[in-house]
Amino acid sequence: MFVDQVRITVSAGKGGDGAVASHREKYVAAGGPDGGDGGHGGNVILRVNDHLTTLMDFRYRRKYAAASGGDGQGGRCTGKRGENLIIQVPRGTVVRDAETEQIMADMSGDGDFVLARGGRGGWGNKHFATPTRQLPRFAKAGLPGESREVILELRLLADVGLVGFPNVGKSTLLSVTSNARPKIANYHFTTLFPNLGVIYVDEGVSFVMAKARRREPVWAMTFSGMWTGAVCWCMLWMCPAAKGGIRWRILTKSAQSFGSTPRSWPAGL
Repeated sequence: MFVDQVRITVSAGKGGDGAVASHREKYVAAGGPDGGDGGHGGNVILRVNDHLTTLMDFRYRRKYAAASGGDGQGGRCTGKRGENLIIQVPRGTVVRDAETEQIMADMSGDGDFVLARGGRGGWGNKHFATPTRQLPRFAKAGLPGESREVILELRLLADVGLVGFPNVGKSTLLSVTSNARPKIANYHFTTLFPNLGVIYVDEGVSFVMAKARRREPVWAMTFSGMWTGAVCWCMLWMCPAAKGGIRWRILTKSAQSFGSTPRSWPAGL
């Protein structure tokens, strides 16, 4: 089973609260305030892992939260900083904001991406001392960390993506050309999960073919699948010979709405 798109919620750590304390030491009169600051909350960081090839790990865990910062203490002791939460993703993963659908990051390089920043720690009462307020009885609370819902999309899904009307034999083609065993039945929209198959051409020569699940409404009559064209090097369009012209035009119109056009047209169209 292959998961090509997941929606997760990430929450950075809350900053620790500042401390209210006064300096107490023998032979020291009116020691003054010495409440420490709270520690900063942990960040949520995305990191590329070349050993991962799918988003399967995100299918069973959808919420990620970093550790909060520790509260400040007396003696001007700063609270512990929250530990960062590192989420490993396959190379080529695209991060989108779930609300605006804008691309936030393309995890194709080696650098880390801070998905959510932790809150700053609050100030202790030592920061609020003045000549007229020598021992403040209050401190600042820590700030909450960022929280957002994002969509992870795995790009570079395969070398070839199958595109076509429902029930035209895309799963059958994948099953006979590779060792993949997708579900095959005589009704529309049989594929519920994406399927990958490795096709061996010769020694040392092979490529990956993908057949994804339906992503468009029924009226669109497109491959579960126009989205796969955006994550594959090429698309293989399957049209029955009896009505190839009409269906080709429908697929072409749908592909153009996704910003894709065929490089060559068959004769007679």
